[in-house]
Amino acid sequence: MPLNRFAILDRGHQKFGALVKEWARGTKPIPGKDPEEFKQYLEAEGIDIHWPEEKDGQDHRVTEINIFQGVPHRIDIRLPPPSFIAESEKYLKTNGYPLPRYYEDLFGTGPVWSNTTALDFHNARIGDYTVANCA
Repeated sequence: MPLNRFAILDRGHQKFGALVKEWARGTKPIPGKDPEEFKQYLEAEGIDIHWPEEKDGQDHRVTEINIFQGVPHRIDIRLPPPSFIAESEKYLKTNGYPLPRYYEDLFGTGPVWSNTTALDFHNARIGDYTVANCA
């Protein structure tokens, strides 16, 4: 785990995505907003996660869970914390973009990054993610 943040690990993204679809459709109950309850819910579903702790002066411990559902007539723009942007950009300059393993499953070998392309890709993913309404 390159960054100390909540993350779905390894190939758990497909399972988590299927779970999110069930929440959205109302076919599975949405967990409560208590972080420990949320963590236990995901673990019970067999989804491997990284749960952040205070580490190296970074305190990214999860203290709140905010689950909301988009609606067709509203644009929801989710802004990342400024500290996450700074940490990511610093990491990208020396390590490239840490794509989830499902990209390799789909496209084969992972990309070769230069400093510029990793930051450009980061910008594009943030831009796409913030307005795509998860669908």
